[in-house]
Amino acid sequence: IIDGKRVLIKSGTIHYFRVFGRDEWYDRLSKMKAGGYNCVDFYLCWSFHNPKKDFWDFETYKDIKSLFQVAKELGLYMIVRPGPYINAEISAGGLPYWLMKEKDVVLRNRIDGDFVYSKEYMQHLKDWYGKVLPIVREFDNLILIQIENEYSTNGGENEYIKELYDIVRSYGINVPIFHNDAYIAGMYADDVDIYACDIYPYINPKTNWREETYAFDTLDNLEDMARTFKENAPLFIMELQSGWYDKWLGYGYDYIREDMGASHINIMTKTALSQGVTIFNHYMCAGGTNILDMSSDEVYTSYDFAAPISELGIIKENFKKAKEINYFLDSFDLSVTESKEADFEVAQNCYAKVRKDLVNNCDWLFLRNFNSCETMLCGVTLESFDMKILPRNLEFSACTILNSGTEIFTVLKNDNIQSVFLFADEKNSITIKTQDGSVQTYSTDREDFEELVFECENALTRFIFITRECAANCWKIDNKLVFGV
Repeated sequence: IIDGKRVLIKSGTIHYFRVFGRDEWYDRLSKMKAGGYNCVDFYLCWSFHNPKKDFWDFETYKDIKSLFQVAKELGLYMIVRPGPYINAEISAGGLPYWLMKEKDVVLRNRIDGDFVYSKEYMQHLKDWYGKVLPIVREFDNLILIQIENEYSTNGGENEYIKELYDIVRSYGINVPIFHNDAYIAGMYADDVDIYACDIYPYINPKTNWREETYAFDTLDNLEDMARTFKENAPLFIMELQSGWYDKWLGYGYDYIREDMGASHINIMTKTALSQGVTIFNHYMCAGGTNILDMSSDEVYTSYDFAAPISELGIIKENFKKAKEINYFLDSFDLSVTESKEADFEVAQNCYAKVRKDLVNNCDWLFLRNFNSCETMLCGVTLESFDMKILPRNLEFSACTILNSGTEIFTVLKNDNIQSVFLFADEKNSITIKTQDGSVQTYSTDREDFEELVFECENALTRFIFITRECAANCWKIDNKLVFGV
């Protein structure tokens, strides 16, 4: 809840320590903003700013205050993750090299997985927090802050996490604090304000995720699992996979992009929404470049990550698919929904969820086909490895969509005129009820910008069809759509 209003958070990660300087930051963040993201996630890398003991560098391309100002100028919320450990395929997870030489320091208060509290380590950590948290505190677009990352001990001790929580609060930072759980095990859920987790179904390019029936099994059951950890907090996926990193002697980023395709980010994001997730963060949203000895020994110079925005700042196909979803969420944010029982049979290797939307007073059907051929589900034809979010009993000013086999791209409102942009779909149809009670089913096999128009008293609802190719080159700016760019 931000300023008294529920907001669905659509976030993406960029590593400022792999994308260098204000101009580059502005380029990547402005593209995220244009793509419908309303939030950006920043890891803060300790070793990047503190390469030598008692030496700190926050100048030029290490100037995080300038970075945060860019996000604020663009109207993006911020999630900040100061570690101390961040992973991120950074050498030592971002812990300074000199720290490892300190004999009395027990890194992360842990030896072979056992909890061993280290005052010396905590003092150095407090020095780090003391440098960055006062900067973080200055920005009112901060909405979430993370302590540690993917942390656990053999005994599950929570003393360390509790102390980090108290340190953050001591700096006057009052936004919710979370920890990111790598195991979906509810680690430290009771010690933070919001429970968050990672989900990465694709971690081995040697295997084809499309051939693994249970690739999304964890994500498919996230709502039931996470609610047992933190019943009343928003469902939050801190790292929702939108790419993957390549390793030495790996397959290359071109292969990973082709292997994952736009279908992977489509299924990941829509499945998360079907589980009632209201905070998601695409990791990564923008790729980057490793410099000096920054990267862990698994990865090489490029950290393109097959991300929606490439290492060189180029918009890719998975960005266009993410933009589709984000624009839909601009019009129907799905911030307050409840799970409902599906009232139809689910075909083999398919997935279906129904959610009641308490804001828009309708139902949303989440339908996924994990077969290698097109499949009929709830009267809707789905292409192979596709997923759709479809409205049922969705009211507009001059009519109601009773059922639809095609998705809504976005909605523009201008006084008493609603312009509803639908995807042209040659294999499906849409059923509409007018204000006088008549019901008609229309084919959605349409050309770009064909219209169905319904008028009632002083209200007008226009359904405008566009192809996905047309949508890919469309941008939403100030309640207008600009096509062909």
